[in-house]
Amino acid sequence: MLPQATRPEFDQLLAARVENKESRTLPLDAQLVGRYSTKAILPRVKAVYERGPGRWDCLTEDGFVLYFLRTDSDYGVRRLAIAPSFCMQESIPAVIQMKRWSEVEPGVIAQLKNPDLNRARQAAETLAKYGSAQAEKAMWERLRSFHQQWAKRENDLSDRQGTPRDVTEAMSFQYGLVESLAKAQGWLLTNEQVSELEELTLGSERDNLRQYHWASPVDLSINLLFDGMLRTDINHQYFPTDLTSLRAKVAQYPSGTKFKLTSFGEQNRLAPILREITEAALEHGSVIESGH
Repeated sequence: MLPQATRPEFDQLLAARVENKESRTLPLDAQLVGRYSTKAILPRVKAVYERGPGRWDCLTEDGFVLYFLRTDSDYGVRRLAIAPSFCMQESIPAVIQMKRWSEVEPGVIAQLKNPDLNRARQAAETLAKYGSAQAEKAMWERLRSFHQQWAKRENDLSDRQGTPRDVTEAMSFQYGLVESLAKAQGWLLTNEQVSELEELTLGSERDNLRQYHWASPVDLSINLLFDGMLRTDINHQYFPTDLTSLRAKVAQYPSGTKFKLTSFGEQNRLAPILREITEAALEHGSVIESGH
């Protein structure tokens, strides 16, 4: 509820709080620094951060990096490229608004090969939301590499009592990578690519991919909640949460595609959304038909 403006009167207090090595409130304090602190305490905050860059918990790292993006943007961009990625809920939107995602993306792509498979999965999930064609290529390459590494141990990739840690981590990574490829905002999988994804996926996870094959008409659901939030579902595969992303995803389908629309919400509030989506489809040679 507080304003977004910086609050210099809290600089010294917040700097002292993040410097406290025994602090139990560091995640909160880092978030407050990210939102309110001025450049005056930049050297102190950098000194604290550099005790363990890239190894903080997500809230702490996110707060610090957001602060750096405001006060030393080049430094912040470099730190974000190697930080835990998907959980950077404030920093990533900030760097995109700064139009500097292209500087961060190569670092996130590199994290796909991180030996820490949790970090590698976070990278894949981040690229699913923000990644470009370069990210898609890298994710396919990483999946092929994973397939080659684990193909002879496919039977091990099952969740049962006493499963070794390396197996559970591999299963989690494969799930995150495959789902990220299948549900990414930046690209649309063809049916041939879905088939390839099935071939490359090991274990029972393969069965979950059949649902992503699609044919026209494609199911499209739009739900405008009472609080104004937008929930959408395309082919039970893509779930844009804003109008810009929804338009972009509809535009990725080939010309001639028909969408079977179901919508929920107050009609007077839905009307402009439906109008924009209909126009976006027509611009790309597609048609949206009411499913009612």
